[in-house]
Amino acid sequence: MSEIDGVQLENGVSLAVAGGDLTLTGDAGGDLGFGVNSTSTAGSVTAAGNGTVTVEGQGAGGANGVDFQNASARLGGATAADTPDLIIESRSGNALINSQVRANGLGLFDNSGANNLGFQFNHTGNNVNTIAAGTDLASGGIGSVSFTDAEGTLSVGTVNPVGITATGDVTLTAATKLSVDDPILTSNGKVFLTSNDIDLNATVESTNGEVEANLVGATGGMLTVDAAVTAGTQFVPGGTIGDDTFQINAAIPIGTRFLGGAGGTNDMVDFSGFNGGAVTLSDDDLMSIEVVKGSPSPGDLFTGPD
Repeated sequence: MSEIDGVQLENGVSLAVAGGDLTLTGDAGGDLGFGVNSTSTAGSVTAAGNGTVTVEGQGAGGANGVDFQNASARLGGATAADTPDLIIESRSGNALINSQVRANGLGLFDNSGANNLGFQFNHTGNNVNTIAAGTDLASGGIGSVSFTDAEGTLSVGTVNPVGITATGDVTLTAATKLSVDDPILTSNGKVFLTSNDIDLNATVESTNGEVEANLVGATGGMLTVDAAVTAGTQFVPGGTIGDDTFQINAAIPIGTRFLGGAGGTNDMVDFSGFNGGAVTLSDDDLMSIEVVKGSPSPGDLFTGPD
């Protein structure tokens, strides 16, 4: 479905396909500033099986390019068993999604040319296997993204695009495990990663900001760094409660501060798998950390308070 004067769904209207792909395109015009607007009274936009649901919008006058308001509606899979990919593209205006998102892959595109559009997902029951964000244009990426997966494992990987390229904040939360399998790069924002178990298997880079990896397991969490982390200001791996383990197997920024879980008695920073040379730590780098395992290289150094 395509409409040059914008698309608005309301009064219980739903769009669904029993198999294959569904594309919804709206460019703002007339009295409707939104590109694609699904109101608080609209139904779901879904596909059964494993096709692709694509929503493309272009807002005007500061209105959202893609706007789904109904928290009782669904966007993506028709049922929990359906696993289509969901592609959300805006050429002008942010994307605000209050509806529940269920998809195998979630691909986000900022094709405005300005690389400043935000993609915000507010539903507490989202379930996506893989997320990626960028642009179809020659260069650039999205402005920012905030997404929480409520039901299991979330991977930053390949949907179309690959990985996440942004200019602003990248905020990702997964209920069980968050795996970065393709790079996250933001030029001017921060990266916030939260889960019980976080695996950094690809580069995470915040050129001018901070990278935070927050473990929230009720009895402790696990952070594994298998690819380089680059932070313009600081890399902050932190726990909340229980005994947390920080397994560092790749380069991290100088001055990284490890924050152990409150009440833990065996919070650990482990460099035993790091083959990049001797490690130097100070007491300022270790907060509520009870155990430190050194690297395989001779010359590891720990400096205490003056």
